[in-house]
Amino acid sequence: ELPEETPLRVRLLLKDPQGAVLKELEAPGVYRVDRTAPTARVLGPETAEKVDVDVLVEALDGKGAGISTVFLWSCEEGRPWSLAAESSDATRPVRWTAPHRGRRCLAATASDKVGNVAPPPAIEPQLRIRVSTPEPYIARFSVETGDYVVPGGYAPDILRRYPEVLKLVR
Repeated sequence: ELPEETPLRVRLLLKDPQGAVLKELEAPGVYRVDRTAPTARVLGPETAEKVDVDVLVEALDGKGAGISTVFLWSCEEGRPWSLAAESSDATRPVRWTAPHRGRRCLAATASDKVGNVAPPPAIEPQLRIRVSTPEPYIARFSVETGDYVVPGGYAPDILRRYPEVLKLVR
């Protein structure tokens, strides 16, 4: 429960089951209490041609303990954040699979090797990415509404622009 930045010296005691000290030694150096979570931010990319994206993240630990895990968060504009991916290698991009094509918001947080964890992201994203996969999709017909239902991420008027798709679906 020491305040942050308190200088410490550490003494190790090895005791037997009865409590008698068998060995005593001091750990060399001065240590400091670290309760500061590392920072992380998404650097890119802003567009992707496929749903599997390597997201560049910069994670920094100002106290020097080192980054343990990088967390990548994703959401649709105005929706709650969800944990999308994580990586234990802060030197490499985080591999993320977008749930579908379209625009997504991204943010990153991190934890350090002494257990400090940054909280989930706030409302404002660090980056907005546009995923535009060239893969085909299948629209389904809704009996209740009489409409063709297009997978998430596609423009609502896509079936009107491509009447040949309507013929294939019917």
